[in-house]
Amino acid sequence: MAEHALIEKYLDELRHMLRRSAEADDIVAEVADHLFEGVFRRREQGLALLVAERSVLTEFGDPILVSRAFASSKHGGIAVPTTFTKKAGLLGIISAVLYVGATIAMIVDNAVNRTGDWDGVYYNISIYSFIGAGLLLTAMVVGLNRRHGGAIGWRGRAAPYVLGAAAITSLGVWFWGIWMSLLVVGTVLLVTALREHGLAPLWAGAAMLAGPLLAYAAMWTPQAMPNLNGQSFGDDPTIWFASVGLLLFAAGVYGIGHWLYLETPVDEPSNLLNV
Repeated sequence: MAEHALIEKYLDELRHMLRRSAEADDIVAEVADHLFEGVFRRREQGLALLVAERSVLTEFGDPILVSRAFASSKHGGIAVPTTFTKKAGLLGIISAVLYVGATIAMIVDNAVNRTGDWDGVYYNISIYSFIGAGLLLTAMVVGLNRRHGGAIGWRGRAAPYVLGAAAITSLGVWFWGIWMSLLVVGTVLLVTALREHGLAPLWAGAAMLAGPLLAYAAMWTPQAMPNLNGQSFGDDPTIWFASVGLLLFAAGVYGIGHWLYLETPVDEPSNLLNV
């Protein structure tokens, strides 16, 4: 079949589009049988090889659009990066930066505010940065679901709702028990869904999961409990463990966002059929 250069190129592009599907080989083999059979029939009608190939491929459809059709089908398991998912990755990167900024502002506020009053410039910076970071994270997770055709299971679909709730409740930044609980639950849902389907860098998922667990555990230690009632953290070392956890979480968010952002969108039709 070496003489069928255009067909082979089409199949290679389709295989690349379906590379994350467990059924990719079966799908490509089925498409190949259909295409070669169509070329054979047209050759019997007297068409030249290149003309026959172009006719079959035009009838079958652009490989990118075909792959997206499979991504929306019951098969699932197919990752299709688009302009939307690329933008979602950028939002994830910005979210990570905001998480870092919010954590730093929280540390600074703790250092300069020894009265336990919940106000001041750094406190407000931390609050609104946490809210913004959480909302952008939620948008990134929506992009992850869209990228995978909604096929990463109920946990992947539930994650943005839980993370969105965490973003809103972080308005009370010191009420760790509420918004950190939601952040932990949402992150567990997301990371387990991604790992089940072999998506996203492993290190990013691990960091994203370990971070909020560390921060959550630190804030519920006996040393930290009085501070949850409105007192200043002062020299309490648990705030440093919480900060490390949040920074680790930010690193994981950045890793997933960067992974999404670097992908090449496939929204534009391939120029293969114009050869």
